[in-house]
Amino acid sequence: MMGATLFFEVEQQLLSAGVYSFFKRTAQLIANTGGQFDTAPQNVSGNIHALNKVGALAYGYFGATGESEA
Repeated sequence: MMGATLFFEVEQQLLSAGVYSFFKRTAQLIANTGGQFDTAPQNVSGNIHALNKVGALAYGYFGATGESEA
């Protein structure tokens, strides 16, 4: 690869504690393999809620981010 030009674009985002916690708990739940040392399955709650049904579960986390180039 003589003379080849490589270009990398790196994007960094700042996450709130709530978003980080949501994604961390979701990743832990997905990583469970059913072994005896896995964490117990749990409902992962986000910041999305059903308004018309009390106690109805909704899965997800709403967030927004800005972007700028230097």
